[in-house]
Amino acid sequence: GNLDQLARICGASVSLLKRRAPKSDEDFAKNLLEGAYTGDATSVAKAELRERLREDLQRKASTLKRTTTKEMSGPSDVEVAAVAKFFISKNGDLKKIAAEC
Repeated sequence: GNLDQLARICGASVSLLKRRAPKSDEDFAKNLLEGAYTGDATSVAKAELRERLREDLQRKASTLKRTTTKEMSGPSDVEVAAVAKFFISKNGDLKKIAAEC
């Protein structure tokens, strides 16, 4: 039968029905009454979310392109000179330097 329709009618989880598909009408009735297809709504929602996230990540990962990362080699000579000039202009007074930073 149609598991989506069956789940809607019985208030069951489609994913649990698919995961533990009944072998017969009696097996379905027994599992339904034992709560095998309803599960804890929170844990079912978490499991479904994890599965969707896994699928989405796999789909997105296939569209990513490789790139090279630029690594910083430290401050340039111009930057060092500017900081040194600023330091000297404040006579090395850390309070004056902090007041302007």
